[in-house]
Amino acid sequence: MLGRTPGPRTGVVFWIAHVHAQLFGARLAQQAPDRRVVLCVCRDEWPIVRAALPSAAAVAAGPLLGLDVRGALRLPRHAAPVVVTCTG
Repeated sequence: MLGRTPGPRTGVVFWIAHVHAQLFGARLAQQAPDRRVVLCVCRDEWPIVRAALPSAAAVAAGPLLGLDVRGALRLPRHAAPVVVTCTG
């Protein structure tokens, strides 16, 4: 049994942690974050979520392709070169 594997939520959790760290750091620097700052930080940290999406999609597609758990977990590794090639 492989146990519980990280899912698409992992990228979102890391994104939230980075946004929180940026905003908390700004607060420590005596800059009260307003809506514009919060949106700017969220946008700047968004690549974390974008990087997690292809792997999450590949794992989610595993059952649709008839793969077992191990096959679904191997799929992102095989799909990564294709994603990089297609997205540049």
